[in-house]
Amino acid sequence: MTNEQQKCGLDPLTKVCTEKAAKISIESYQADGGQYEGDALFLIHLEGWGAFREKYGPSTGNAVLQQLAFLLGKNLKKTDKLARIGDGTFLVYALGCSDAADAEERSKAMISQIETVRIPSGPQHTLSPKIGVILCCGIEKQYEILRNTAIKALCEAQRQNSPFYITREDAALREAVAGFKIEAVAPYKPTSSRADMVFITELTNTVFGCRDMELGIEMALERLCRYFKSEQAYVVERTADKKYFELTYEWNTTNRLVMNDNLRLIPGLMTESYQQEFDEDGIFVCNRFEEFNIINRVMAERQRIRGTKALMQSIILEEETFAGYIGLCDLKEERLWQEEEIATFSLSCKIITANILQLRSMKYRLRIAYKDSLTGAWNPSKFLLEAEKRSEQGEKRAVVTFDIKNFKVINTEFGYETGNRVLIEIGRALHTFIEEEECYARVEADTFVVLLFYATPEELRQRIEQLLQRIERLSAKMILFFPFICMAGVCAEEDQENVESMIESANAVRHSIKDYHKSNYAFFNKEMQRQRDREKHFASRMKGALKNNEFTVYYQPKIDVASGGWSGLESLVRWREPDGTLVHPDAFIPLFERNGFIAEIDRFVFEQVCRDLADWMEKGRKIYPVAVNISRIHILEAHFPGELVDICRQYSVPVDMIELELTESAFLDNPSVILEIANEIKKEGFKLSMDDFGTGYSSLSMLKDIPVDIIKLDRDFFRADMDKREKVVVTNIVHMARELDIEVISEGIETADQEQFLKEVGCNMAQGYYYAKPAPIEQLAAMIWS
Repeated sequence: MTNEQQKCGLDPLTKVCTEKAAKISIESYQADGGQYEGDALFLIHLEGWGAFREKYGPSTGNAVLQQLAFLLGKNLKKTDKLARIGDGTFLVYALGCSDAADAEERSKAMISQIETVRIPSGPQHTLSPKIGVILCCGIEKQYEILRNTAIKALCEAQRQNSPFYITREDAALREAVAGFKIEAVAPYKPTSSRADMVFITELTNTVFGCRDMELGIEMALERLCRYFKSEQAYVVERTADKKYFELTYEWNTTNRLVMNDNLRLIPGLMTESYQQEFDEDGIFVCNRFEEFNIINRVMAERQRIRGTKALMQSIILEEETFAGYIGLCDLKEERLWQEEEIATFSLSCKIITANILQLRSMKYRLRIAYKDSLTGAWNPSKFLLEAEKRSEQGEKRAVVTFDIKNFKVINTEFGYETGNRVLIEIGRALHTFIEEEECYARVEADTFVVLLFYATPEELRQRIEQLLQRIERLSAKMILFFPFICMAGVCAEEDQENVESMIESANAVRHSIKDYHKSNYAFFNKEMQRQRDREKHFASRMKGALKNNEFTVYYQPKIDVASGGWSGLESLVRWREPDGTLVHPDAFIPLFERNGFIAEIDRFVFEQVCRDLADWMEKGRKIYPVAVNISRIHILEAHFPGELVDICRQYSVPVDMIELELTESAFLDNPSVILEIANEIKKEGFKLSMDDFGTGYSSLSMLKDIPVDIIKLDRDFFRADMDKREKVVVTNIVHMARELDIEVISEGIETADQEQFLKEVGCNMAQGYYYAKPAPIEQLAAMIWS
């Protein structure tokens, strides 16, 4: 038989096969030629069944039919097929029953079983069955012909007033028997009105009265076992990844001799197909294990291993989707579940299911709260919780944070979908890299954090190098042919207070790594701890310092290289603390860029520059274009550059006297967005310059797209001992810029030789200590306006 033929439907009341299912099975068996010398088909009809139903009512009638089917099935051979084909009519197809003597013995046994059926809570009444039997030898293959012949034999038993009549296949009848009708199976729908409400009330109090929801479910399973005198109750739920169904709660009244962990997980596809076995009320009832074997052999085998003889199950639906089931098993004997029991079980499970769904919802929210949706890695909150717990085991620990330094270029060159794939692959690589007690998380964007345990410093170094190599190899695995350059910060200090401070330390040292040309890592040390303490001090004071006017603006002149005259100024922020200490920008600017306060500093400097320009104009002094540094954070804020235009209007300062200076890295971070903003800046009339030109990855190729007026060559080009190669690079940059109508300013000029070289190559402007150091405008006034 095919799998579809083997899969038979069950009558919802009696839990035996329907006629349609029996027909498929019998015809399939006949078509295959049979496996025995002969078989018999028994048609069992209850005389006066319609009158019985009218007299005693449908509930009593249903209970009688359930008993009858259970008793018949209990005494059949495993190879026999039992079906309900009418309201009071059953069919048995018995393999290997080839002679009249065997058929007669079986008929008498069936009649004896039926006569033992008693009316529940009512007067004694003996059922009057009639049986028609046809002995089959494989000539007739069609079920309808065999059925009609059995009906003919049944009618003969009625005519002779005999309990049964046996005929042979050669008397097969192709036409239906006139005057005999098998009544259709009456509709059956269980009703909760017959449930034991006293028990339901007790169970409700148990489930919802327990503060620990999981304990409440376990207690409810124990109550089910006790009430139904069953040995086992359990809950099976779909896992979060939807790949499996898992045994999540279980109660056993006896110690199981065999604990099979393989039964705790069921493949999702296998279980989802099982959903269709539940009735419209979400209940599946099996009185005999053999019934289960007919329905779903794979699931039945799992129950056989459990030792199940009879069971009831109730479906769990989560947003109309199959999410599992609650099961109750009798491990001792086959059992006819009564309608009252089914109704009570159904209502009980609805109460338990409400608790289960609430728990699943809470767990889902926790997964969302603790898990990164893209990579499946933990988020920082979950990492901190778990890392602290795992650190209690006493081993030496290290926190590693790392990122891919050129990740934004990956997004630009290959698209965000590829960028996301890279992040997913990093998550998978970390999952296979860490040991059981270790953990990892995605912090943000392409930054990840890992907790490692180690015995020696050398072992830790080896593992970090292995980690970076594994991330680097992802490029080849994904066939990107693009180098993944990883920067990792490591904090292995044993005297750190907690994991959170270790993450801060690892991040601090990661940001301090300057060599971006290859993957690299650095360890946090005591000097960095002191630096971090200083940064904490600055962070705690920055808002108050701005309010108290501790920040001030210095200016550094820009010189026209050809004429030696003044061509402009660059504004630079300085911080003088109340005790007179001047804080160098390198000490606070990187911090402000990380914590976002740099945007406030940008506004302060820009407004002070406009205020100074207005003052100079009012005094009739000659004004020069002033360069103002704008951070990558500020430029991405809403209403930029409109905000700057408003400030210029407030002080009546021409916008073309303001040069907005962005670092090259800002252009590289988000090229498409920055290009759009750069065009807005130009549209408003500001000049635009690119600072630190030559330090990034794509400087030259960018110039054709971004509308900059000025590029500022980084001071690294102008070391005291410039070699020929460096001079060639600078010369070609200047010539190329001239062809693009872009002015060039060289910063960090400290010697006459450097100035002479700039004159020779045609550089437009220069600034540096050779001309003047940054200073308050009061100190430069005499020099500028003398």
